[in-house]
Amino acid sequence: MKNSRTVAILFVFFLLYACTPFEAKGPTYPVIPTATVKSIEKAAWEVEWDKTVSEAKREGTVVIYSSAPPQLTEAVARAFHERFNINLEFTPGRVTELVPKVLAEKRARLHLVDIFMGSTTAVYNPLKPEGFLDDVSKDFLLPEVTDPNVWYEKQLPVPPFDTERKYVLLARASPSQVSNVVNTDLVKDGELVSFHDLLNPKWKGKIAMDDFSQSVGVARTVLRPVYMKTLDWDFWKALVKQEPAVLRDRRLQTDWVARGKYAITIGSEPTVVDEYMKLGAPIKWLSLKEDVQYLAISTGAIVFLTNAPHPNARKVFLNWYFSREGLTVFSRALGAQSSRVDVPTDFLAADEIRDPKITYLLQESPDFARFEQQNWPTVKEIFAPLYK
Repeated sequence: MKNSRTVAILFVFFLLYACTPFEAKGPTYPVIPTATVKSIEKAAWEVEWDKTVSEAKREGTVVIYSSAPPQLTEAVARAFHERFNINLEFTPGRVTELVPKVLAEKRARLHLVDIFMGSTTAVYNPLKPEGFLDDVSKDFLLPEVTDPNVWYEKQLPVPPFDTERKYVLLARASPSQVSNVVNTDLVKDGELVSFHDLLNPKWKGKIAMDDFSQSVGVARTVLRPVYMKTLDWDFWKALVKQEPAVLRDRRLQTDWVARGKYAITIGSEPTVVDEYMKLGAPIKWLSLKEDVQYLAISTGAIVFLTNAPHPNARKVFLNWYFSREGLTVFSRALGAQSSRVDVPTDFLAADEIRDPKITYLLQESPDFARFEQQNWPTVKEIFAPLYK
């Protein structure tokens, strides 16, 4: 009887448990925070970047006309190819040769070139009015390029004459180097302090110089001190009477000073001079008191040409070249400070690094540009006797 009651009680408990609503339970998963989910998803710029790189590799090439020195173009081409397996095909030459080439090709509707690298005003002034320059800014993708805090003066590095701020981008913003070089066997320390010391009869026929009548850009060696009023036109007229040798070949210009054929040269190419100095040639840079400090920006500057044959490849090049990685390659190859503030400068001499206490002449400013154009005929007239 007792066992029957026990069985009955257990049966009642079983019925009560069976009638209780059943709550289905699946496997337990950890709750993932929303922020973590979002971090797994790619940002819009990353998706666009990956797509652009993929298309760029299919194009395989960026075609560039360049007046930049070979040690720069070679270093950039090598690093870019290693990074993306995309070729940079450079056609080197002077601006005075390459710009007419671009104009002729574009007028014939031949779209052969993606980028012009090198000078600024000498490229911008002829090509912009013809409508042959493309908007560079529309192709920025990487945040480290669009962030204003990485740039000198906290804005994208464009020259003042590009008032629309979208046609010219500057890779360089470095203090100017002097362009005077002397043979240390022929010129004693302290013998040349001022440009006016060059008018001593002792130096007649012993001066070499670049061809200042060649272009406005080359003539800046003459124009800068006149603009800043450290020298005047009378000085340059007097210098012509010293019968300087005019040489367009800057390597020959340095070579002849190194060999002692000339004592001093004005308007030298820094990379060539540094090369000769490393080889032990008896030459050195000489700063004269009328030299003007300016910010060198043109070397390595780029413009985009319209109807690019390789639009994706050049977009990748633009973003890489102006990244910290790209401009570090640029700065080391050229031995000059870049327009970014986060690129190392430990390999540069103190005088090759911007001094925040100095206000540098910006050659591409509208005022200086107007002065250049107005006085370019004067430069050609002054040096004309050397060509007779």
